[in-house]
Amino acid sequence: MDFNKIVKKLSKSPSKVFDLEDIAEFVDPGFARGEGGKRDAYKLVYRLKSQGILMPIRNGLYQRTDDPYEKDPYDDVRAVEDAYWKIVKKLITKNCGANYVVAGSKALEIRMRDLSIPDTLIVYTKDLTSVLTVSERHRVVFQMAKTGAKTGRNNAFPVFAEFAETFEIDGLKFKIAGIEHAILDALIVHKRTPADTYAVTKFVSKYSKAVRRDALGKLVACKYLTAINRLREIARDKGDSVLYEKALDVVKREGGNCFVSGGNR
Repeated sequence: MDFNKIVKKLSKSPSKVFDLEDIAEFVDPGFARGEGGKRDAYKLVYRLKSQGILMPIRNGLYQRTDDPYEKDPYDDVRAVEDAYWKIVKKLITKNCGANYVVAGSKALEIRMRDLSIPDTLIVYTKDLTSVLTVSERHRVVFQMAKTGAKTGRNNAFPVFAEFAETFEIDGLKFKIAGIEHAILDALIVHKRTPADTYAVTKFVSKYSKAVRRDALGKLVACKYLTAINRLREIARDKGDSVLYEKALDVVKREGGNCFVSGGNR
């Protein structure tokens, strides 16, 4: 095991975020097999960390440190923020592969070309529920996609995936919730994350004509009754009659004519 060759391979890697298996692959595809291989991989990671070549993030991930400031422990937060989307992509790939959809208000912001780092990123999955910490300030909430109580808490992932679209961020591809899904999901309360009426109002002010009634209907048929009522109220208050009528019709048909107060306004 030539340490200098490993460092050179790491420096040429297009990725800056690695897990233990990735580090092992730089040595030998069979390096991590068995307990002995794992021990050797941990020893290698320890040496790379001690020389400031790798910086531990969280959840078994490490970041390559190329710039001088990244080797300063006081700049760890900045280093993580610089590689945020690469870290998130690694966590998504490692934990749920292709079975995910990024949602919440961040999905709306991405559609408005706002790639700022959220404190909480909502990611719907087919079968995983977990909260992973990226830094002291940032976390990724993996949430199993389930329908509402009235529909028996079935898996809603196929519906969410149907409307998802692919966006490129920092050269990486992410599945982002469809317009209607992003709007409705931003209007519900996630754990420790309130409904974001501001992001929705900002989005529909520019793109309300892009909101499809049939997509709203499919989503509300399995979830989002409170959210569609909040959207109806936002459209009413803005004087957007077209969007209001779409939301109103969805409440009457797919929402079982159930009018509830949006609240949190």
